[in-house]
Amino acid sequence: MRPYMTFHKTAQAAVAYIFDDGAEIIGGTIPVLPRRRLSQYLDHLAAGHDIIHMTLSLPEGLRASSGQWTRIFLTALRETGFPEFATPWLAARHPGKSCDHVHSAIVSRTFSGWVVRPRVSRKNTDRVHGMLARHLGLEKPVYFDPKIPDLTPPVPQRNLTTDLRRQLHTDLDSVFRHQQPRSFPELDAAMELAPGEFRRTRVLNSHRTKSDLWV
Repeated sequence: MRPYMTFHKTAQAAVAYIFDDGAEIIGGTIPVLPRRRLSQYLDHLAAGHDIIHMTLSLPEGLRASSGQWTRIFLTALRETGFPEFATPWLAARHPGKSCDHVHSAIVSRTFSGWVVRPRVSRKNTDRVHGMLARHLGLEKPVYFDPKIPDLTPPVPQRNLTTDLRRQLHTDLDSVFRHQQPRSFPELDAAMELAPGEFRRTRVLNSHRTKSDLWV
């Protein structure tokens, strides 16, 4: 139930997800229009600002009604910083896939022109995930807690989707458990000797701040 958000300069990609086969509209603050007209309308409302594609998924095997999904989605909107009834959005449920989930298109600008800066940090999306799980009676997700020392913090499986990511996780796990570097130079040296031979570099991320990137 973690809100997963991607940012787009136009509405086309998000609208395509909404109208995927078997989709059921669960609600919105804008009218349901044909795909092309809807994209144009959302782009007009955005006025050059981002269109956000938010996805919410239930655990495999669980299903929610359209009414339940609407309440879940409104809660996720509010908790990530969107005024849920003042923001243009449209969402659709996709119940026929491996897991029951919702795709949406959200304008990062209210009807009155106020630009929304959604709270998309890992800390906040962890919090929203935990809150939604609690409200729905689901098992509480396990996340890394910096207050509890642990050399092998939990890593969500959604972050380990490729061989490279799995190898990076294995190398980091081994280095921190067995060598326990005390500085970045020590970490870099240990990682270069690990099976994946990863090297750390500093790059500007999508938020225009410096981040560590392993290559």
